[in-house]
Parts: sequence; C-alpha cells; structure tokens
Amino acid sequence: MHSRLQESVAYYAQHVFLDKTPTDVEISLGLWGSFHPSSRALVGLLILGFFLQLLAAIVINYVFNQANFHERNNYIPSLLYLTLAAAFVDFYSFNGIFLAMMGVLLAFNQLLQLDQNIAGGKSLFNASFLYCLAASIFPPLLLGLPIIYFMGLIFRPFFLRELGSFLLAILLVGFYIFAFRTYVELPGFWEDFWLFFTPKSFSTHQGIFLVFSTVLAVLSFWTLGNKWNSYSNRTRKEIQVLIGSLLVLGSTFIFNISTAAGIALPILVLLGTFSFIHRKFRRISYVLTYAAILFIFTKFLLKV
Repeated sequence: MHSRLQESVAYYAQHVFLDKTPTDVEISLGLWGSFHPSSRALVGLLILGFFLQLLAAIVINYVFNQANFHERNNYIPSLLYLTLAAAFVDFYSFNGIFLAMMGVLLAFNQLLQLDQNIAGGKSLFNASFLYCLAASIFPPLLLGLPIIYFMGLIFRPFFLRELGSFLLAILLVGFYIFAFRTYVELPGFWEDFWLFFTPKSFSTHQGIFLVFSTVLAVLSFWTLGNKWNSYSNRTRKEIQVLIGSLLVLGSTFIFNISTAAGIALPILVLLGTFSFIHRKFRRISYVLTYAAILFIFTKFLLKV
C-alpha cells in the first residue's frame, strides 16, 4: 500500500509541476452542467481528488471483503485499483467521472445486500438511486438500467412493491435534475443529453488499455470457470451480479471509452482480483500487472 501511495504522489507531482496543468479547465458534471475552476481552486481539486482516490481504493477493498469473495480478507483490490487508475488523466483530480464511478460501485454494493429472506425494497431503491445519479453524469449508463433491476432478481423473487421502489428512485433523480436545471436556468437539456450518445474517437493508449482490460477480464472468467464448483450458492450469485455489471458498463464503451473505462474500473478490479488469488493463474496476473505499470510509466515519460 505504501509503494502505491508513493506512486500516486509521484504522478500528482508530475501532473501539477512538470506538465504545468492548465488553469482553463472545464469540469463536466453531465446533466448537472459544468464549471470552470480558478487556478487556485484547481490545485484544491487536485488535492481533493488524490484523497478521494485513496478513499475509493478503501471502498473497493471493503466491498470485496464484505461480499466474502475470498475465504480471508486481502488488499489486492485496492492495490490493483491504484495501479490501473494511474493510467487515467482523470485520476489526478476531482471530477464527474469519479462521482459516476462511485455511484456505480455503491449501487453494485447495494445489490449485494439483497437476500432472499429479507425485504429488498430499500436496497433496490438505493441501488437505483445511486446508479441513476451516476447516469446523470454519464447518460449512456441508462442503457443498463433495466439490467440492474433484473440482476436484483438473482437474489430476490419478483415483488411489485420492490419494482415500485426501484422506479421511484428513477423518478426522484429525474425530478432533482430538472429542478436543479430550472433553478440555475440551465437550458438545452435534450441537447446535453444526446451529446453524450455521440461516439468519440479514442487514442492509441486508450486502445492499449482496452486490450489490457479485455485480457484481464478473460483471465478472470477463466479463473472463475475453474473454481466455480467450489463457490457457495450465495457467492455464485454475487459473481453473476459482478459479471453482469461489467457487461452493462462495457456496452457504454462505444460512446466514450475513456469515461466508460474509468467508471467500469472498480468492477474490473473486483473481477480481476480473482485471478490474483488463484494460484494457478497468479503468475500470469502478475505479468499483466507489470505490463500495465510499464505502460503507465511509458505514458508518463512520453507525456502522451
């Protein structure tokens, strides 16, 4: 953890002092609009973003250990997250992508709270509310909203009242968005909404990261396939939700690979951790990790 902390500090120093971070930066919050922080505020956002990323690493580790994906607690998810997150420019500062990422992660955690013998209305409401907040920042996430509900049915039978709780959260977030935009007199809602569905081109290093993510996901599926029979029925359901969440987020890559990859990173990390804790595939996983670190430092040195 200490080495990853040093790595994060080094990247922040490079970003602020070597790259001479521009002061004219627009931070987009999706349907909530955007703002241009002053140069003084930008430094504060960089510092805030640094500590929030450490918080995200702790939350990711908490979700993994609480779900009992492994027989004992470990810190691989947080280490893997901090390593891969350094590949993103948006890693360096507080921004909308971070908020959307945390919304998706916490929504996923709410789905894991569902139990066949306990009423699930509260957890489904929370999952829907958090996911819709994330979608308000990156609207293509709305494409996966129905799947989020159906993943809840992995744990719970269908109840009309629980479906109502899920739909109520959607309406509530929609009301908040329209109320906010009306209050601040922010026009052009539909123009802003459809703008996010316009596919954006991606750079070479983003393509490399996509290939790496795909290899890590395939390796994780391979690991799960080899150990599937050893998992309890509850753990299998949780893994199914994890895989479903990754597929939902993966479908948004066609619109903006950088944003979508950043939002999907915690889910990819949770899934990728399985290949690290399985002895048979541990060596391959380490090779992938070192390759990722090499890629990040190459990107760091070449400033691309």
